[in-house]
Amino acid sequence: MIKKLISRLEPFDDWVNNTSEEENLAAKDALKEFLWQIKGLKPSSEYAKSSITQLHTSYILHLVAVKKALAQKKYTRACNEIITLLNKEPLVQPRILNNLINLLAEELNK
Repeated sequence: MIKKLISRLEPFDDWVNNTSEEENLAAKDALKEFLWQIKGLKPSSEYAKSSITQLHTSYILHLVAVKKALAQKKYTRACNEIITLLNKEPLVQPRILNNLINLLAEELNK
């Protein structure tokens, strides 16, 4: 499931955001599709920590990076930051999934 989600964002994975306006807007559309997909996920009922740091709140650093990229309208960078989050944190944990959904819904609808 995570690999499928990542594969949707990979074509737009560019931290530098060295893309045309058209490509950047295509990345925004991919983020909207990604949001629609994760809204359908069921949160896990079992607790899990980060696989990298073993900390409960380590995902917050990734969310801050995503929010900053979206606020700057750097959508390919946001894709990169979300891919990093998906590779390092357990997405279906309610604390991560719900916060990511809320963040994307808020920032992509401005």
